[in-house]
Amino acid sequence: MAGKIIIDSERCKGCGLCVTVCPNNVISISEKSNSKGYFPAQSTGDNCTGCTNCAIVCPDCAIEVYRDGGAGNVKSVGPTRLGAGDEKTKKGIDTPNISSTIKGIDTPSRSRTKKNKINNLVREKG
Repeated sequence: MAGKIIIDSERCKGCGLCVTVCPNNVISISEKSNSKGYFPAQSTGDNCTGCTNCAIVCPDCAIEVYRDGGAGNVKSVGPTRLGAGDEKTKKGIDTPNISSTIKGIDTPSRSRTKKNKINNLVREKG
């Protein structure tokens, strides 16, 4: 299955994490800086498999991964940005879409405990 990556050079800070995890060495650090002065990552080859390793480790969500789904169907895979394509959300409020995989962070018992603590503090002050 053929893959393709698109790196948003203005969002990328050139940390190099994607370079280290790419199994086919198709990502390198550019010699040209972006408008913020960072040297972003760039795609350097056609051997991308679409494994999504680069997009998963990217702390800036600057990498979009596409796979050829057969019969000419190309689909986006890997971590997604909320509102990708919307110019308002590209100004720093994009986050990886991982909410469905995180479980138990704010369980009802913890919520009740927090509310009880807050209520007790209010009673003491009031």
